[in-house]
Amino acid sequence: SIMINYVAMTMVVGSYGTIAAASHQVAISIFMIGNLAAEPFSQCAQSFLASIGSKKKRSLDEHKYLIGAMKLLVATGVACGVVMGLASSGLCLIPSLFTTNPLIAGKVGFAAPIVGWAVGLSCVNCVSDGFIFASHDYKYSAITAVVNIPLLLLILNMGKKFGFGWWSVWVGMAAFYTIRLVENSLRIIYLNNKRLSKAKLA
Repeated sequence: SIMINYVAMTMVVGSYGTIAAASHQVAISIFMIGNLAAEPFSQCAQSFLASIGSKKKRSLDEHKYLIGAMKLLVATGVACGVVMGLASSGLCLIPSLFTTNPLIAGKVGFAAPIVGWAVGLSCVNCVSDGFIFASHDYKYSAITAVVNIPLLLLILNMGKKFGFGWWSVWVGMAAFYTIRLVENSLRIIYLNNKRLSKAKLA
C-alpha cells in the first residue's frame, strides 16, 4: 500500500507541472533519507518481542516485560522521529544540495515543515508496525493497508480541488502516517488489554 500511495502522490503532483514534479522529487528524496532511520527499531520489535507478543495467553510477568519493552521502543522511536524530522526540514531549507534551480529550491523550502512532520510520523509509525508484526496480527495489517488507500486518494483529491498546490500531497503523506499510527496504536492497546485479561484468568 505504501508504494501505491507514493505512486498516487507522484501522479497528483505531476498534474501541477514540471517544476512541481521536480520539487516533489527533491522532497521525496529527502523523505526517504529520514524515514528509514527507525527501521532498526521496528526490526528489533519483530525479532525480540514476537515470542511474547504473539502469545494469545501471557503470564503477568511476560506482559509487564512486553509493555516495558514497548515503552522503551516507543520513546526511542519518538526521539528518532524528532531528530530525523528536524534534520529533514533542515535539508529542505538548503535544497542547493539537491538542485541548482531557484524555483525548485523555493518550493522545497516552503514545504520543509510538512516534509519534516511526515518524516517524524513515519519513524514513529515504523515502530508501531513492528509491534503489529510482533503480535502476528498480519490480517489486521493487510486490511488496514487496503482501507487506507482510498482515504489517501480522497485527501489528495481534496487538496487538488481546493487548489492548495503541490505541497498538499505532503499533507496527504502526513495524514496517511497519522491514520496508520492511530490504527496501529488502537489495535495494540486492544490486543494487550485482551491478552492481559487472559493472563489474569490463567
